[in-house]
Amino acid sequence: MDVIQPFPDMPLDLLREIFEFALTLVSSFARHWTLPIIYRNVVLSSSRAVTSFLDAISDCTRSSLTPFVPLCRRVKNLGIFALGPMPSIQRIISCCTDMQSLACGFSLHSYSHHIALQHSPIHPSHTSGPLEKHLLSSACRDGIPFSLISSNTTHLHLQISIDVLPSVTAVLDHLPQLTHLALSVPTNSSASLEIIQMALAGLLDTSSELQVLYMQVMGSRNVEVVESLEAWNTSRMEGEKGQTSDRLVISKAPISVVKQWGETAGGGLWEEAEREIQSRCCGDI
Repeated sequence: MDVIQPFPDMPLDLLREIFEFALTLVSSFARHWTLPIIYRNVVLSSSRAVTSFLDAISDCTRSSLTPFVPLCRRVKNLGIFALGPMPSIQRIISCCTDMQSLACGFSLHSYSHHIALQHSPIHPSHTSGPLEKHLLSSACRDGIPFSLISSNTTHLHLQISIDVLPSVTAVLDHLPQLTHLALSVPTNSSASLEIIQMALAGLLDTSSELQVLYMQVMGSRNVEVVESLEAWNTSRMEGEKGQTSDRLVISKAPISVVKQWGETAGGGLWEEAEREIQSRCCGDI
């Protein structure tokens, strides 16, 4: 007699997650304990995921197991890397008012065009403390959307092209509370180095409030460019006795800055740069 396998070829980890999630639907105690964990970090990588998540945070008000705290307020780190639908993305961002970190991988130009929010900032958060924006992938393909970035942003990560980089100093005028800025920029020609140096110098010389300037070099020549930028920054620190350039950290960009956000959501990206700056101050390097 053949033995019937109720869950053929399913990994044990997946089965465990299924049963744990099912338990949250029948046990109010388990639901109260697990919902903050399940919804703390949310990544939406497809249009279907965007629609399903919007349904989840909308339907919770009609459920017999309605949580004491709305699901949308459980979200602390939200990454949206789907191309749309834009109305659903806008509703999700508007609902999740307790976010600490928002990563956008969709075109903000299209977002502004379709939602007609040219003067309404993304991420209208009520959270106190650090407020992060990560504009990655195609978010800044058509330039930096200054009007869409809320003025209380303290930490900003921009993935931008070398052509957009010269305009980055305008960020300081739009974000008076900005203390941490990360730039991920591709370099594929010798001319890129001079453009990067001018942009970094402009940021360092313009703002005394900027505590961390983290430059991540992308592209096939990133090793060479990083070495040149580090030598240039060392020269600046020696000439200015570290008054401005000690805030600059330079490194090779990871293979995927989107994956980097997922792995460091909650402050890990900035902690790495802060540790290097602190080690300089202590004379460790």
